[in-house]
Amino acid sequence: MRLSFPRAALLALCVSAACSRSASSPPNATSPVAPSSAALAVQGSCQTIVDNTGTLLLKQDLSGFDNFCLRLVGGSGELNCQGHDVQGIDVSDVHGLTIHNCRMQAFSSTRSSDVTLVNNVLTADSRKTVASVVRFAEGMNNRVIDNTIDGSWRGQKFPFGGYPPGGDDGIVIENDANLVIEGNAIRNVWDCGIERLGNRTDPITIRNNDIANAGECGLGGWFSAGWRDSMIADNTVSNSGAFARIYFSATQNRGVDHITFRNNVFENNRFQYPSSMGVPSVNIDYVTATARMPVDIGNNIFRNNDFGGDIPAPRLAPAGGFVDGGENICRQDVKSALSCVR
Repeated sequence: MRLSFPRAALLALCVSAACSRSASSPPNATSPVAPSSAALAVQGSCQTIVDNTGTLLLKQDLSGFDNFCLRLVGGSGELNCQGHDVQGIDVSDVHGLTIHNCRMQAFSSTRSSDVTLVNNVLTADSRKTVASVVRFAEGMNNRVIDNTIDGSWRGQKFPFGGYPPGGDDGIVIENDANLVIEGNAIRNVWDCGIERLGNRTDPITIRNNDIANAGECGLGGWFSAGWRDSMIADNTVSNSGAFARIYFSATQNRGVDHITFRNNVFENNRFQYPSSMGVPSVNIDYVTATARMPVDIGNNIFRNNDFGGDIPAPRLAPAGGFVDGGENICRQDVKSALSCVR
């Protein structure tokens, strides 16, 4: 059963003023913001909170039949899970919300702005195939900071006609603008650590993330219109198929009507311990198989990256759309648009 705030606070959440009461002063049974003793029996059920303002403190784990056991609709403020498990969190039409100290299997944000997901532990259900562990869609100015994101993929092969259990992607960006993804540890996904979808090409910052055991790539995008004015810096990708794979696929274009890859900067990134020695460390290709639509590619800078000296160098096409900023470590070959220093 789902209830709307403030009644939902009777079950599992309380506003900061009430939560700060001394344990020696038991809450009034009629209080709208703190559970009575009788209410504790149902405290852990799933719920929906509508138009919250202020701080919510989770008092114990939540569980129920809904994968997103806690839903927030509208409102703002803060959610502090205090280390408790909520199964999953779904926020929609929220503007100005910080979520921290939560354990969960998945997080989704839709049509929301100024949402900060920080210092949480997300671990996908290893028994299920899931599209993403974290998803931001149709919003703007959101932040994913210092989280641990585990897709729970254990290297299983793709079954015939299907997908392995665990997370497809660690973080999915779907038509979300001005997103900052920084300082996260992303692990064990059978596709990409971070993947972009949709028709928007607004700036994205992807900085200082540690991505490991991503079957396809650390950073990907082939069902999207591209990237513009974005910063990809100081990231480490290891034990993965590639550092980045970015191109266009017409098989599922999600409304894409143009291609833009302009004014992006890739700097101080590292790719190590590749899972395939015969695959380029980076493949950004907007020439091969690009659909007939407006294409704008230019001024994309690569500098001071270490892509490894024992695997094929980055493939960047069209070559004129990329700027060699120097000091890139990679294995030099005639197919690369970069002058490698190793």
